[in-house]
Amino acid sequence: VVNQSGYPELDPYRLALTQVFVTELAESPNVRVLPYARLLQILRRFIATGTDVSSRETFQAITVHGASRFVVLPTLIYENGRWSARAEIQDASTATRVAVVATESVASAIVPETALRLIGELASGLQAHFKTNGPGKSYALRAVAARPRSLEAAKLFEEGLSAFEELEYSAAEQSLAQAMEKDSRNPIPIAWLSRVQQILRKTDQASETAETAFRLLAGNTPRLDALFVNAVVAEARRDFTSAEASYRQVVRLY
Repeated sequence: VVNQSGYPELDPYRLALTQVFVTELAESPNVRVLPYARLLQILRRFIATGTDVSSRETFQAITVHGASRFVVLPTLIYENGRWSARAEIQDASTATRVAVVATESVASAIVPETALRLIGELASGLQAHFKTNGPGKSYALRAVAARPRSLEAAKLFEEGLSAFEELEYSAAEQSLAQAMEKDSRNPIPIAWLSRVQQILRKTDQASETAETAFRLLAGNTPRLDALFVNAVVAEARRDFTSAEASYRQVVRLY
């Protein structure tokens, strides 16, 4: 997510906002989004060298290695005392703009939460665009409980995922535990924490954490989230047959 708001305090949250944006689109019936873990792999060398994650070089890397038909460039904007978010959709093969999706502008003094809310609204606008210009299938917005409670919680979760991808499991555990504290109603960071604890052979903690995530599942939990939580819970219960079945279903569907 590009930060053109003039508020530098949002810069540390750009990857977290990107992860939220990707997650909002993960179950879309109209567009298949590049998973955040794959995006991280492509961006890793740029992050390590301090290169802007929205630079032309990163755009080219995503185009080459992402095998995507479109690249979406989300931007946060603050103009004339009002906030908005805009997404430029580019053809990956030509780098030409094919469409722009934008949110309504809002006046707000609560910077982090406004940014988080606008990214969710932007993802909904992108859904509508690809519904109109694609398969035309109906879609459901993610339930409020399935979204991060705060931008800080989203940042901690993203840092946990990033550390996990780097095989830095102790750092991942620390970030995910903090994410759980900040967002105790969301089962996904908690399930990820259990997964890391299992890797660290903290069996009893992993089991307790997994059961906490399981109790948070509800009728409006997104299907992908529920499948992942069920897989982690089955693994913590040492029911590897059920765990494998759930993980395979995640792979098959998403």
